[in-house]
Amino acid sequence: MKTTYRCIFILILLITTQAFSQMYQGSNSSGQSTDDYPRQLIDTPTANTLKAHVVAAEIRTFDNGGILLGMQVGITDHFMVCGSFGGENILGEGEILLYKTPGIGLRIQLREDYQGFPAIAIGFDSQGYDTYVDSLSRYGIKSRGAYVVASKNYSGLLGDFGLHGGLNYSLEKDDGDSDINIFMGTNFFFGKNREFMFHVEYDLAMNDNGSGSIGEGDGYLNTGIRWSFEPNIFPNQLCLELDFRNLLKNTGKTVAGPDITHNRILKLVFLGYF
Repeated sequence: MKTTYRCIFILILLITTQAFSQMYQGSNSSGQSTDDYPRQLIDTPTANTLKAHVVAAEIRTFDNGGILLGMQVGITDHFMVCGSFGGENILGEGEILLYKTPGIGLRIQLREDYQGFPAIAIGFDSQGYDTYVDSLSRYGIKSRGAYVVASKNYSGLLGDFGLHGGLNYSLEKDDGDSDINIFMGTNFFFGKNREFMFHVEYDLAMNDNGSGSIGEGDGYLNTGIRWSFEPNIFPNQLCLELDFRNLLKNTGKTVAGPDITHNRILKLVFLGYF
């Protein structure tokens, strides 16, 4: 079953890539600002980076009353740094359980998205998602670790969209699964001023399907929608996002791990300049 899921998703992505690349002639030269191109879909990164002097602050809610605060800062047009910190039971009742360490990250865009060639970036991110499992020394959804990713953004009469895919190697491997992982996804802008964005991603979770892992081998399929308020209402840009995660219910591999069922998260993102 897990092979079927992966084959279907990859086939759809390949067909979409071929069809839209011919329709759009592969360019992101619509005149629109690229600052709002997603640096991350839901849990997976893209090759897009913030421009110099641009900052993005994010509040992300998740299961068990969890909150994750994050910030990205564009140092140059092709280099940004990230930081995050959070925990569970911050909302609601029960003892607040903060993560042991803050998450840190960086991303370097090696080449820009230009004409027929995608943007390529390398990076590192130590921030995982959901419950931190002490017995396995890992998050419910492993941190990305070291990664390389390619992104191609297209513009045309029907709107703007992007295709993304990459490889990563997580440092969270005490569960006995240290495989290199593959992830991919797409996003599509719509609305008069690109104020809405639909996105979907699939993490094959090849590093989360061993005998001591949490996942069952089906991978993590996530989707969601983002609403960006118009700049004439707010001086910069404010985005509200609702995501639906783990649609394949890839969980229950070990007793030690959490039961990461299908869940919903809410994000609030502020994009500004300094």
